[in-house]
Amino acid sequence: FRTRPSPAYIPTGVPQNGFFEVLQVAEGVDPDQELFEIFRGSISETTFDQELTITEEQAFAVATAADDTREVIWYMHSWPVPEDYTTKPPCREYIPPTTYDVGISPISGFQVPMTINEGQEDREFFVTVANAAGGSSAKDIKLVLSATNDPTNDIMYFGVVESEEGILQLEQIDADSFDGAEAACAKFTLDSDKSVLFDMFVPGQLTEGGDELLWYAEIRNTPGDYDPTNNSAEGVTTIHRTSGGSSGVGGGSANGRGPTTGNGPDGRSLPHTDTKRVPKKRGKHNNLLRGL
Repeated sequence: FRTRPSPAYIPTGVPQNGFFEVLQVAEGVDPDQELFEIFRGSISETTFDQELTITEEQAFAVATAADDTREVIWYMHSWPVPEDYTTKPPCREYIPPTTYDVGISPISGFQVPMTINEGQEDREFFVTVANAAGGSSAKDIKLVLSATNDPTNDIMYFGVVESEEGILQLEQIDADSFDGAEAACAKFTLDSDKSVLFDMFVPGQLTEGGDELLWYAEIRNTPGDYDPTNNSAEGVTTIHRTSGGSSGVGGGSANGRGPTTGNGPDGRSLPHTDTKRVPKKRGKHNNLLRGL
């Protein structure tokens, strides 16, 4: 009772912890006149005529506290303050929740080629970022990707950047680490129940000298995300060393389950009109980096 109500608002002007207000017989007045006054003071001293000394170590502290609570409630109900005279609790400014659920669907959010020929430059990869319905707008988020040429461990980084025309698109980023690539990315906002699709051609140089491409995509700068477990996705592309036309039929999903139509978090489909298709851009072939 020493900290109730919380936050303190009684008395007006200089609120004090542990204070409440009740009616009491007016002091110094003839009892026959039946005059009352509003009293504002310590809850425990008024109800129990003394300060409470209960501590958590006492064996019956919980039961005693429950009995004391009932006593305080009974006391206030026995001496209620008329509604027009009660101290009004202060109104707090309502702050809407800032939580959201951005993610990359494990079913179809990250589409990479299942196979690709060495040096081939006409295959694309796709990544869809979605913000599930029911939350707020996801502001200032970033999208970063990396592709590792295994077993050579040559790495390229990609990210969403803003072009001179103000268009957000995937581009290859000259960086020596994933964090470095993130620093070069542009921030963007994604409203609730919306998604955005980014795509880009696989740089041919990335397919040289290895057996497969190991892909990784991650949404970053998401402090209000209540489910960060779906903020990243992985994929694998097998590199063929044979000559001739393109290999592989269609695009493989990041988890190898094949293409699907869902483009929302956890495979939930979002209306096609809610997905923005961002113009794809061919990668630059002179920024092959080694090591994370």
